Amino acid sequence: MGQPAVGSGYRPGDDGADFHRARYLYQLTAAGQAAEEALAVYDEALGRRGALQSVALEDIANQLRALVALARAEVADIDPAELHLLLLGLVERFSGLADNAQAFMASLRRVIDFSDGDVEAFVAYKQRLIDCINRFIADLANRGAEIAALLDEPAPEAVERLLRLAVET
Repeated sequence: MGQPAVGSGYRPGDDGADFHRARYLYQLTAAGQAAEEALAVYDEALGRRGALQSVALEDIANQLRALVALARAEVADIDPAELHLLLLGLVERFSGLADNAQAFMASLRRVIDFSDGDVEAFVAYKQRLIDCINRFIADLANRGAEIAALLDEPAPEAVERLLRLAVET
């Protein structure tokens, strides 16, 4: 019998020991399984939270653009209901970001407290967390500059006029 073809994976001197080596099956303890499931759930939530925060920043920028447009308009042309809904939407988005940050920190504490056993899973989790934070920081840097510019755009008198209109109606 000749030598196997080149590229077959055969190495001269192989005796097939790798093929016959015992295959071990590992089972997680109940605590290990619970930790693995908790990390999976948290990883899923982490992805959603990061996406939701980026969407919230985009919504804030869009709402501020609309608010700037209203600040430029004449009082007679402003729909008080639209203004009211716009202001409520901004408050809701900023509150949502703050609530999300608090929930994120609480869940991060829980994961750190719970991660005593599986170092490999925790390291993988940390890498996903760092990636998510980096994406959010990049989005915040881009959107944050836009949001800051939009907040500075209307004159204080125009903002006061809009707030007075919102309160009076």
